[in-house]
Amino acid sequence: MPQRLRVAVVGVGYLGRFHALIYSRLPEVELVGVLDASPERARAVAAEAGCPVAESLPWLLDRVDAVSVV
Repeated sequence: MPQRLRVAVVGVGYLGRFHALIYSRLPEVELVGVLDASPERARAVAAEAGCPVAESLPWLLDRVDAVSVV
């Protein structure tokens, strides 16, 4: 079986939330985490999408194949 594409979303405001939710539902994608300037917003979207909140941008970039910057 092919490896899943590891993706993260940076910026989970109005549109970024949709990016995260869509990625979380794609079987060929692993949503590695979300990152936002607002920790509260990041936690809320991460809980909704079922993924972790990224600790920092360097932490995130070491774990992904692609990043959606929204």
